[in-house]
Amino acid sequence: IAYLQNQRQGQLPATWTTEAKDVIRKMLQLGENDYNISNIRPPWEGADWIENNFVRHGCIPADDPLEEHLLAMTIQRGFDTALIPIWDMVNHDNGKLNTDSNSQLAEEGIKVWANRTIAAGEEIYATYDYCQDCSDFGDWMGTPGIFRDVNGGGGSKEYYAELHFEDDYAPTGKSLDFLKSRLSRLESMEATHLTSRGSIPQYQWDGIVQFHNAFMNALECGIEAMLGLWSNRAYLEHGGADGGYEIIDEL
Repeated sequence: IAYLQNQRQGQLPATWTTEAKDVIRKMLQLGENDYNISNIRPPWEGADWIENNFVRHGCIPADDPLEEHLLAMTIQRGFDTALIPIWDMVNHDNGKLNTDSNSQLAEEGIKVWANRTIAAGEEIYATYDYCQDCSDFGDWMGTPGIFRDVNGGGGSKEYYAELHFEDDYAPTGKSLDFLKSRLSRLESMEATHLTSRGSIPQYQWDGIVQFHNAFMNALECGIEAMLGLWSNRAYLEHGGADGGYEIIDEL
């Protein structure tokens, strides 16, 4: 309890200042038809999930920093639906993962063990999206989800770059254009929104810049992967039926 009480408020983007959330909304902004053509799994509501899912439904009162903090801490530090002392302090990093665990619902209780030799002084890492109790989080969370639920202004120091697409998804010209438009938006924001933090607190600003860079990397990887799937075909960009890219030859 003392550990939770001493946690700084405002660690997740949904609890940040209005100015900070405005920048996040700009980064994640979708057009009216984007949900239908992107096929990229959510979440896109990096700044507004508390308002949309809890305040509007009467679960917590509006403009109550303590209620927002308690909710955010449960999402950020909870292991599935439970707050487990010590274990909920372990940071997420799939690239540096050095532990495994069983289910919190196991009869013997939750157990955690090293999955490799851990050197003295090395940080212990867990996975927040591929754990035993994570359901399908690993199939949709990606970079935006880690930013939204875990890493905003705390957690591990680096975001991984990852996008997830719907099951059995076949890339189209429209979805490639979507990724390119998202990448173009982020590139333009470097000059329009990321030159000065203004009144945004430094730790929130650092989180925004870090996420911006990781999300750009994720989009670049997504575009590269999509083009790789098409490497055995030749395409002509002249308004093809699949949204701007028409197959003109099978190689």
